[in-house]
Order: sequence, then structure tokens, then C-alpha cells
Amino acid sequence: MRKYINIDRDLSHRQDTANLKRVRPPACPQGRASLTRSAALAAEAAGVQVKHNTLSDAFDRRNDSPPFYGSGGIASGGGLCSSGYVVQNSAGTRFMTTAGHCFAAGATVTTEAGAYTYGTVSNRRLPTVTGHAHDVELIGGQSYSARVFTGGVTSSTSIPVVAAGTAYVGYTDYCHSGRTTGEVCGHTASSITGQVCTATGCKSPVIVYTGGTSVGSNGDSGGAFYAKDASGAWIRGHFIAFGGGTGYAQPWTVVSSSLGVSIVTY
Repeated sequence: MRKYINIDRDLSHRQDTANLKRVRPPACPQGRASLTRSAALAAEAAGVQVKHNTLSDAFDRRNDSPPFYGSGGIASGGGLCSSGYVVQNSAGTRFMTTAGHCFAAGATVTTEAGAYTYGTVSNRRLPTVTGHAHDVELIGGQSYSARVFTGGVTSSTSIPVVAAGTAYVGYTDYCHSGRTTGEVCGHTASSITGQVCTATGCKSPVIVYTGGTSVGSNGDSGGAFYAKDASGAWIRGHFIAFGGGTGYAQPWTVVSSSLGVSIVTY
């Protein structure tokens, strides 16, 4: 008998606006320009001292700005999910991954706060839609950076993606990171060939894991699943479902082989 459990797309329409900090004017008044994240990172790398003016371009997990990071809040059609990690096709075009049960093919996705267009959905894979036993789709058309948000639900901290590969049964410190629970580590993988059945069909093979303070929740769908060390995140997949104290992730190896994409590192 198949056991049907929760999928983690958040359809509650609840927007956490209490911590949104971006000031994004249509134009910079009186000649005072705001500093974008891209410019700030470039200046830091060049050793340039940056003087911050009154206006700012603040960002966080639920209020991202380009270039977009993985594990941030994304929205379309009343649903909330999380971004995953950056991939590229053979032509070098970049995309952000998320779970296939999140948004319809062709849908326009925005940041959770709604300030930016995140991209357009393509390459959807889902049992009840395409017949594939997978749960993944790509979002493209905008600028994406190979970093994933860490910390809490309104954190602006992140780490670089340094590699991607298979998960290993018995490893005890995998992490997931999403817009609802933030980053949670301490997960133990019990299988990398499991199956999970939800309202959108049965998916396999999937990574099955337990442990940590939370295995994931509604809205975390699509968020990166990874191991990490001092160098950054080692992508192993993305979060797709939870139930009964167990979490499930779509393996990176399935995403790579089925969509013909490679990982983008920082």
C-alpha cells in the first residue's frame, strides 16, 4: 500500500513582511545611488572601500535581489516554494532549480517579496504532469549566483556552491535550507534509492533522511540539500517532501542525468 504524505508547497498565502528591509526606489533622488549586491561584491573583491549612502538595496532569504541565490523564497500563482541551486545547459545558459510540483511550465516566478521577476519555468518533470518519476523544474531568464542562503528565515548569509554529487547512506550531517525552516543540519541519509508518494505521484529514486531539528516544512520545497565544510556547499539534491519525521530529497544525480545540466560553482 502506498503511503501518501505531505508535499511542501505552501499555499497558505501568508507573506512574512515584518522583516522586509529593501528600499528600492524607481530612481535615485538627488543623485544618491543605492549599492547593489553585485557592485558591493565586486568592490570588496577589488579591495575598494565602499561608502554606503542613505538609500540601500537590502536583501535576505525571503526578499532576494539579483543575482539570485539558492534556498530563497520564490512565488507564483499564490504558491510559495524555495529555490535550489544553479545549473547550466550545454550552451552555458544558467537556470535555478526548484521542485517540479511548485509551479506550472511557463509560469512567471517572482521573489517571495514580489519586488523582482525571478524567471520563467521550463523543463518540468513530475509524475502526474509528464509521467517522469522525478520532482524538478528549472527557472530561467534572469541572473543567478552559485550560492545558497544559510542561517534563519530572514538571513542574508550565504555560502558558495563548490561541487555536486551523490549522497551517501549513513552520513550524519546533511543540511537542507529553505524559506520556511531556514538552514537545518544534522540529517542522516538512510537511503538514496527510496520512493516517496504524494498527491503529485510517486517519485524515485529519492534521498530519504531523518534527524536535525526539522526535516523540512511547507514552503521549503525545492530548497538545496547538501553537505558543507569550510569551503562551502556540496550539493546532493533538493528538498521535495516530508512526513512522519522523515524528509525526502530529489537527488542531484537524477537532475543532472534527466535534464542534461551541470552544476555551476562559485
